Amino acid sequence: MDDISNRLVRGKYFYLVENMQVVEPNPSILFWLALPMNHKGQKVNIHSINPVPAEIIEDTMNGNRIVFWKLAELNDIRNIQFDYEFDVLAEDVEHEIDLNEIEPYDTDSELYKFYTKSEPWIEITSGIAQKAKEIVGLERNPYLCAKLLFDWVVANMAYLYPDVNDRGAGKSFARLSGDCGEFSYVFIALCRSIGIPARSVTAVWSNESGHAWAEFYLEPYGWLPVDTNAAQAMNEEAQKKIKSKSIERDYLFGNLYPNRLIVCIGTNIVADAKTENITRTFSFLQPGGYCSYSCSIEFNGFSEKVIHAGFYLFDEEINDIDMFNARKDKEFAQSYFQIGDYDKAEKDLLNIVNHDNNALISWFYLGQVYLNKGKPEDAIRCFQNSINNEKAKLPEEALVWAYNLLGSCYLQTDRQAEAIESFRLVIDKGFDYQGALEYAGKLLEEANKTKP
Repeated sequence: MDDISNRLVRGKYFYLVENMQVVEPNPSILFWLALPMNHKGQKVNIHSINPVPAEIIEDTMNGNRIVFWKLAELNDIRNIQFDYEFDVLAEDVEHEIDLNEIEPYDTDSELYKFYTKSEPWIEITSGIAQKAKEIVGLERNPYLCAKLLFDWVVANMAYLYPDVNDRGAGKSFARLSGDCGEFSYVFIALCRSIGIPARSVTAVWSNESGHAWAEFYLEPYGWLPVDTNAAQAMNEEAQKKIKSKSIERDYLFGNLYPNRLIVCIGTNIVADAKTENITRTFSFLQPGGYCSYSCSIEFNGFSEKVIHAGFYLFDEEINDIDMFNARKDKEFAQSYFQIGDYDKAEKDLLNIVNHDNNALISWFYLGQVYLNKGKPEDAIRCFQNSINNEKAKLPEEALVWAYNLLGSCYLQTDRQAEAIESFRLVIDKGFDYQGALEYAGKLLEEANKTKP
């Protein structure tokens, strides 16, 4: 799907579960899934939900609608499909703000108290509060204050994809780095610390990569979108994802491009399933269980070999079996790799790269498959394909590990000089994701010891 903006689009979300192996009596599945909602610039109609859910939970404060399933009597079932079908009209959101019309906040209102509080992942630390006061100085107009905070985040934060344990406004502010969600959390915490209500928005681009931005509240205009991360990365790639008219950085303060699907508002979302007397709190709810935190799908009584993943199809793709199978292969290949079924992962990944030589993540995972199967030469070819591509580039967190694993393969094939070069590239980048720098340093020392 190339573009979902400014026209009515039919969509269907699939969440597939496979390889269900019962290991305990009375197995069950609990699944919470946020539905796209009506929001400023987005109109959504849900046409069907399958299977029939136990409940649709209304999060009235944030405006979320969360489908909840509890499935039991699953002893003889190996695979399950969850899905919902919808249509969406996503349009530009644009505001013209008259500074003379801005009204004071009702500080006694539920909205004000809820969206100015400190909470997990949006911690108002003493450092954040002090920095916000320093940034705004004597300015008291909330719109102008928020603009000053936006400018500061865009100028001072660096993009660095964090491990889930390193997320949250407090940690990201301390290191001045993070991904789109962390940029937003820092902006939100800065706003809240000076009494400006603010919250997070979770969405997907039409190519289905996740994205997040913030909103701040302004009387009498309501919620205004603020995309600090996209504003900082206002390059050709960002413009391609937005698929909007050419826009300037400041457009993303108070305005929003249409090429996105909003699926969840807020953080620390309480999902209270009254029908089953089950309550969970999710730091964020992205589409699908495996990419929410905490995971929003729970398997009780099954082996750890269960695999699951989700994806969207749009318009004519919905009924295209070949497209469905291609997307399924793309999503499930990584899942099969993660449970150690390398033969199935290899088959799915080969299907992907044979149809799309620029599928860099698939080349990256295929390299890991061959590395685990003891085929270092095949792994080298795959890692090189994932790195050396003129049309696309691996995300930085995958790129450093592609170089690390390529270096490891070079060591296995007695190519010490090339191994040293790979590990030095990781160290020179200085991008540390899941121990990448420590790994490179350790193997670089090993490579230097065995260098002829």
